[in-house]
Formats: sequence, structure tokens, C-alpha cells
Amino acid sequence: MATPTKYPPYVPNLATFLPGVDLPHVGPAWDFSHGPLRVSADQRSIEHADGTPFLWLGDTAWELFHRCDRAEVEWYLEQRRSQGFTVIQAVALAEFDGIMTPNVYGARPLVDQDPGQLLVSDGHDPTQPKAYDYWDHVDYVFAVAAQKGLTIAFLPTWGDKIPSTTQTPNWGCGPQVFTVANARLYGRALANRYSHWPNLIWVNGGDRAGDMNVAVWNALAAGIQEVDQGRHLMTYHPNGGASSRQWFVEEPWHAFSMVQTGHLQNTDVWNRLTTEWDAVPTRPVINGEPTYEAIPFNYEPDSGYATDHDTRKFTYWSLFSGAFGHTYGCHPIWQFYAPGRDPGMRAKPGLYWKSVDGSPGAIHLPGAWSILNTRRLLLSRPMAGRVPDPEFLLNNPSNPGEHQVATRAKDGSWAMAYSPAGLPITVDLARLPSTQVRAWWFDPRRGTSHLIGEFQKPEGGPWQMTFVPPATTPDCGRFAGNDAIVVLDAVDPGYPPPGAVPSMAPA
Repeated sequence: MATPTKYPPYVPNLATFLPGVDLPHVGPAWDFSHGPLRVSADQRSIEHADGTPFLWLGDTAWELFHRCDRAEVEWYLEQRRSQGFTVIQAVALAEFDGIMTPNVYGARPLVDQDPGQLLVSDGHDPTQPKAYDYWDHVDYVFAVAAQKGLTIAFLPTWGDKIPSTTQTPNWGCGPQVFTVANARLYGRALANRYSHWPNLIWVNGGDRAGDMNVAVWNALAAGIQEVDQGRHLMTYHPNGGASSRQWFVEEPWHAFSMVQTGHLQNTDVWNRLTTEWDAVPTRPVINGEPTYEAIPFNYEPDSGYATDHDTRKFTYWSLFSGAFGHTYGCHPIWQFYAPGRDPGMRAKPGLYWKSVDGSPGAIHLPGAWSILNTRRLLLSRPMAGRVPDPEFLLNNPSNPGEHQVATRAKDGSWAMAYSPAGLPITVDLARLPSTQVRAWWFDPRRGTSHLIGEFQKPEGGPWQMTFVPPATTPDCGRFAGNDAIVVLDAVDPGYPPPGAVPSMAPA
């Protein structure tokens, strides 16, 4: 019988956050040698040209181009690479006055606020401010990300720059500079500059309803596609509680759906993802903006701040309910909150994105390191053909914060079930074809696993079992970090302990 996996001690400077967790990810974030990305034949996931599944584990770094210098870009991307992320979501025309307020090098992105004219200069020397223009800096981010194996999910603009054509006015600082004509020109200009990068996924939209101005969004996509010719996938980043499929599922540029489940606590993510899974026409789906770590729920500090436990719940509620990947977010990180900057959208004052006066900074909050554990768990089993299976679970708790979710291989060779509150997990093993299963516990906080045992299907009758999670954090009780995952494998394939694989793309 297989023995439980053991992990080496963690690096000392992070031991106070995640004692006992495995070492950081080594090597590129992802292996681009498998070819360009495409939608899988079953329209459920994203894969490379050679059929290798792609695991989207994203971070929202919306202000990266606008607020970080070259050294900060390199350092931030290196941290996220080491934490197992594969995708970085960033915006060219950023939310915090990204047109009028220059970047850290004093450069603005547009000529006279006209999206049809990128403001560029001769040369690209960062020591010469007049030579190093805004788009040179965006080029640098793409180059560093490519070196580290990170894909940029590239938003051309935040939604506040688009005028509303509905009775509901747009919001944000703007300015609202886009028209159908200049949106198409802007899309062409960006595609001419960036479509040669292999580590690119286009993300139209920017936290706004698509029907706010369908014509502009479609013109922007059309301009990109005229140059890109479909070489890179594209989706749309919607407003909170919405899905891109509501407006664009039939558009030829819309390769996969993105939902934003927003920043409330214990949102019924599983219902929203199930709706996406069941919708026709079928499209792959991802949760592109869930509750961020360290964000005040619904932007109200009196409601409390989201913890790593909250972000893990959204991660597994999404992944185990049909999403092909997931995006994490951290409130100080996306805005690169630092001394001298206002804490945007009620960020916690003093919790800066990187270390100040010896503090570790939000970059090392435990929710980010949980992404590495998620990565290793999923890559320790075959990814292709993974499906949600809510019927695998029996006696699911009625409280939303305790809701359990399950996923399994399409052939039934493995299954996983997540308990966010450490409550017993009762499963219907008759849904798996094997007559003998090997059961494991996986700790999604620490990334460790241990063997429960092997079990034989009884003669006749149902095959139901209840697994009681170990108390991973005995002093914190329900809702505060006792989440656990039971992994059930058919014995014959001989799968390794959950999470016990190199955290690279499978060959």
C-alpha cells in the first residue's frame, strides 16, 4: 500500500505564514513549447496545439503597466512564478487614471487622449525618459513574463474609458475617449505590437456590462482580430455577477467565457459555474475575478476582510464546478498599494503590496501560496476530461459557507471532493467504475497529503462512504481554515500521492 507523502520544511522567511508547506515552484511558470493555445475539441477547456492541457492560475495585476517600475515588475513576476501562477491579468489603459496620470517613468499612453494614436518615441532606453515610452514599458513586462513562462491576459482598456450607450451612465474617472472608429484603430495598433508574443491571451472588456456599448467592444475586438488573425484566444472581462456569454457568446472572437463572481462572502459560485457548464452553446469558462484576499467584503470594512480561507473556497468552488482554471486576486496587489498612494477601494491602510520596514507585504499572504498547492494537486492527476460531479456528494450542507463541491475524471479513475468547513464528506462511490479505491486527504493550505486507506466495493447494495477530515487548524473552528479535500483513486492507475508531482505542465 502506498505511504503518505512527506515534504521538506519550508523556506524560513515564510514559515510564519505556512509552516510545513512544500518548496516554491522551480523553473518556468509554464512550458510554452507545447504550441499555441486553443479551445479543446469538447469546448470545455484550453489546451496547447499538441493537446497538452493548459492550467490557468491567474493573478489580477491590473495596474502593473501603470504603477510598477522595471525592478518591481521583475520582482513581482518572480514572486508569482515561484508561487505557481501561470497567468497575469493586466490592463494597458489602467483604472486609476491610466490615460492622464503618467506611469512611473512619466510616460502617457496616447496622443491627445486618442486611442487611435499610441504615444511612442524613438529608442527604448529606460535611463532616458524621453526615449522610454509607455509602450516600451509594456513591451518590457511581456518580455520578462515570457522569460519566466508567464502568460499575460492583456486587457486593452479598463471599462471606464468607454461611453455608455444605455440609460445607465458609466462610472469611474475615465476619460471616456473611445468611439467605434478609434476602438478599431486601437485594437489594430495593439495587435501589431503584441501579437507576436506567445504568452498572450486577449481580454476584451474591463469590469463593465457588455451591453453598455456593444459596438465599441466589438470594434476593439475586430481591430485586434484583423491583425492577430485568431492566433491568440480572446474573452471578455464582465462586471460583477455577470458572464461574458450574456453578450458575446456568438461572436467569433469570443473563445471562452469569463465570469466575475465579485467580492462578497460565500457567493454561490457553484450555481453560477453550473449554469455556465450547462449552457448552450458550450464554451470553456473561468472565474476571472472572485473575492480578493484582504478585500473588505462588498467594499465595507465593517463587514470584515477576506482571508486566505475565503480565497481558497472560491478557488475550489470554481475549479470543482466546471471552470478550466481560476484567478486569485489580492486587494493591495492589483492596485500596487504603496506608501504615498491612497488605499483604493477601501484597502486596509498600511497593508502594502510589498515589504515596507521589514513587513512581508501582501505579496506573501498565504492565499497566494495556496495557489501553488492547487496547482500541484490538479497536476498530480490527468487534467484532460475533468468534469464537475455534484451528484457524487451526499448530504451536502445547506449553509453556503459549508457547501461542498466535487470533480472527477471523465473515465472515473479519480475523484476529488472539497469541504470548506472541515465537515464530513459523504460520497457515492458507486459513481466510480473501480471496485477498489485508494483514499487520501489533501490539505489545501499546506499542500500536504496522507493516506487514509484502500477500500473494496461491497457485494450488492450501495457503496457510500463518509470521510471525516482531520483538524488541520484545531484552534480556529468552522469557516476559519479547516478546509480539506478527499482524493479517491482507482487503485490500478497507481497515481502518486495528491500534490506529489513536479509542478510543471505534463509532458
